[in-house]
Amino acid sequence: MMTKDEVREQVKTDHAARLGRFIKVWSVDGYVGSSIDSATIYFDPPVLAMVEKAGEDDLFREMDGGWVDPVWNVELLGDNPKDVRSCWVYGTSYNYETGKVEPSSDWEDA
Repeated sequence: MMTKDEVREQVKTDHAARLGRFIKVWSVDGYVGSSIDSATIYFDPPVLAMVEKAGEDDLFREMDGGWVDPVWNVELLGDNPKDVRSCWVYGTSYNYETGKVEPSSDWEDA
């Protein structure tokens, strides 16, 4: 099992390993067009995105039950037929109370 501090370091390591790299995304959360409400947008086939810098508050999002649910900012590459802006995906989630680890189903390495 990992302590909260160890989870924090692992989340930072996960993000740093992909920062500036390409990933294939099946879904992102973001804003469509001029909407001020966020939405989950799905892609079939998946699209390429580049992982961008994320703030400490985005990386270490502490949820109920000991879960840390990191958010990574991404830039969609190529055509953006759904007019998505300011989008993000979820990184691997860690639970410092139970030791569970849940990889994101939003993306995979390109």
